[in-house]
Parts: sequence; structure tokens; C-alpha cells
Amino acid sequence: MIKYLNIKGLSTMAIFEDMQKCLEGSAPSYSTVKKWTSTFRRGETSTIDAPRAGRTVSAASQENVDLVQKIIQKDHRSSVRRIAEDLTISKERIHDIIRNHLKMRKVAARWIPKILTCPQKAERVRCAYELLHQIGTKEDFYGRYVTMDETWCYHYEPETKQQSSQWIFRGETPPKKARMSKSAGKAMHSVFWDIKGVIMTDFLEKGCTINGQYYSSLLRKLRVEIKKKRRGMLKRGVLFHHDNAPAHTSALTRGQIVENGFKSVPHSPYSPDLVPSDLYLLGHTKKNFEGCRFTCDEDIIMAVGAWLGSKDAQFYKSGLTALEDRFKRCIELNGDYIE
Repeated sequence: MIKYLNIKGLSTMAIFEDMQKCLEGSAPSYSTVKKWTSTFRRGETSTIDAPRAGRTVSAASQENVDLVQKIIQKDHRSSVRRIAEDLTISKERIHDIIRNHLKMRKVAARWIPKILTCPQKAERVRCAYELLHQIGTKEDFYGRYVTMDETWCYHYEPETKQQSSQWIFRGETPPKKARMSKSAGKAMHSVFWDIKGVIMTDFLEKGCTINGQYYSSLLRKLRVEIKKKRRGMLKRGVLFHHDNAPAHTSALTRGQIVENGFKSVPHSPYSPDLVPSDLYLLGHTKKNFEGCRFTCDEDIIMAVGAWLGSKDAQFYKSGLTALEDRFKRCIELNGDYIE
């Protein structure tokens, strides 16, 4: 515009006043108008800046890249700020070196139940091979397979941050929520189930503990329930799978399993990732009741029983048939934990 008005023969002040009148607050200052009119009157008609080499980005030199790599290899928890201070380089350059030159990213550690030793990993692989061998004909295996586990059911289980999310309009203030803790009231829930559904549930009475004697009594009740609800399973032979909790590995329990005519499915220590109850059933149960409040144990018992009873056979089948793939994955990982 300045070039056009200058060609028309307007003075610098006239050009400035004309632009002020039309553009008001968006108009350039008088010094800018004067600079450009002087340029045009000297015969320099181009309004495009000449190409320039620009400032050399020396911070991302190979020497600095190697230094950053050495610092990170020495301490993988090094912060960008600390590296920038040590090398007297800006944090932006350090970010660029780490992401674009070293191709690295920072991730949080994955929580696992235990740092497994080589023998423990080998034991997990051995158990996986043995179970896969037992599966053989899937219909025969899953038709005889029974598993169980215990968990605490709290009177109040707080919602997760993701569960409490909600839609808001642009510009609205995000909702706030106070951090909540699990309630002190709770009941110990034991569930025995197979591919068709729940066979038996038990809630521990107040003042009692699950020891070998108590757990053996549950196994005797389980045999009676299997006889009533799963006709023919006892004759085919029950494959019973539970974890290595102290009550499950006591001498009384082992004797009761033999007396019931059950065959134990092998389970390696520290392996909650290879138990269907932990992975599937109990996780879904807890998630369903997050954010719910119960006034007493009886309310929890009724609610949990109603929820388990509302699920069809396909729900339970999905949880058990995934076990085979997890054992195969365990073997592929050489016994390491499965995410």
C-alpha cells in the first residue's frame, strides 16, 4: 500500500494520514511509512527481504549430542533442566537433541508385583508349558476347569479420574473433585467359577481369617455345589486352579484337594497376571462398584451377588478362554510379566 500511494505521488505525511484514516489502529507508524517511502524513492522497489544464511544452530553439534547421550546413559532419570544447566544450553535445544537426534522419549516405569529372578521366570515358563499341555482338547479342559480368588469389597470404592470425567463447553471451568479414600468398612469376598458362571461365593464373617482350616471347609462346600450345579464334572475330574496364597498351599488345603478328587493346575509364585480371577472377573466386579456407597456388609453381598448373577455364560467364557493366549505370551517373554 505504501508503494502504491508513493507511486501516486503522495507525500510521506499524506500517505501516513491516509492509512491512519482507513486502517486506524492497524495502520503502521509514521517511522515505518517514512522508512519505506525513502526506500522506494531511492529506486529500491522490491518489498521482499533478501535471503540470509541466518544464525548457525551450534547447540545441536555432534559434540553436544554425544555429551547429552553420555549424561542420560549415566542417569536415565536426568531432567532436561539439569542437563541444560550442566551444558549451559537452552532447554529447547536439549529437547531437540533428545527427541530428534537421539530419538529418545521419557516414559514412566511399569509397576510389577515383583522383580523376578531367572529361576522364577523359568518356573513361570515351565508352568505355562504344563498348562498348555493339559489344555489339549479345549472343550474337555474348559469343561473341567474351576478357578477361584479372594478380594476385599469396600463399602465405598472411589471413582477413578477417568470415570469422573464429563463433557463441558469451551470456556467453561473444568469441574473439581476432592481426593477420596477407600472406606474402612469392607468384606472379604471369595468366588469359585468356571466357563458357565459362578459355582459358589463366600463372604468372610467378621473376626475370622482365611487360613488352611477355613479354606478347606470352603473346598468341601465347593464339592457339594459342583455335584449339584455341574453334573458329571466330578466324574470327569475337576481341574482346580488358584494362586499361591498361604491358605491355598497349606497341608490341610492340599489334603482336602486330594480328598475331593480335584487335580491342581500348576501355578508359579508371584504370578497374578496368570490367574483369570485377578485379570478378569474381580477386576470387572470392582470397576462396576466404583463410586457406589454401601451402608453395611449385607448390602455389598446382595449387590455383588446380583451383579455376578446378571452375567451370561459368554461373559465367563471370555475370561477363561483368554488364559491360553496369556500362557503363550508368557513363554514368548521368557517368563517375564505380561502387560
